[in-house]
Amino acid sequence: MPLEGLRRIPTVIPACGSRNKAAVIAATLRAGRASILITDEDAAVAALALHKG
Repeated sequence: MPLEGLRRIPTVIPACGSRNKAAVIAATLRAGRASILITDEDAAVAALALHKG
């Protein structure tokens, strides 16, 4: 789905895990479109490190 389509959805809940998905999770955080994120701890730590810096 294009980003424009996501803007019309009030609640977006991406679900992905593992460290190799960290860049995708960080991009989702930067886009500000996730209402709730479902992931595992390793992916979350790696994504936050990418997101912060």
